[in-house]
Amino acid sequence: MYFIRIYVRIWQGACRWCDFYSFQREPFLLPLSDSFSMEIFDVKQFWALKWEKIIANIRHDYELLYASIHRETVAYYEKKMKEVQVEVEQVEVEKTKYYQEVEIKKLEIIQQTFQSEHEEMQQIYAYEQENLIKLQATYCKWNLISHP
Repeated sequence: MYFIRIYVRIWQGACRWCDFYSFQREPFLLPLSDSFSMEIFDVKQFWALKWEKIIANIRHDYELLYASIHRETVAYYEKKMKEVQVEVEQVEVEKTKYYQEVEIKKLEIIQQTFQSEHEEMQQIYAYEQENLIKLQATYCKWNLISHP
């Protein structure tokens, strides 16, 4: 199609050259050149269509790439969220264990405190018992002395 256009232009140029040198045209050339009108190839429109197709292809490729990246990113962050959730649960369990250990230690300290207080009270009670026995013995002695 492009070559036909070139030939038509060459032919028209040849006809102008003939007119320039005042050659007389033959009668069949004029109707042939006038009737040989064809649709001229629009280069601007051709490249506009080509650019639209190129841009559409690039846009399509970009959309595919973006969709792939989006899926991979979503999958990656879902995986990371699951890992973080598992870590949080482990921390919760460890925290519970830690607080249980702390509570156990507090209870052990309280138990030891009560135990030491109990032993101290037992010692005081034993001392008081000894004093009571001594006082009763003394009382009996005094009673025997005062009532023979």
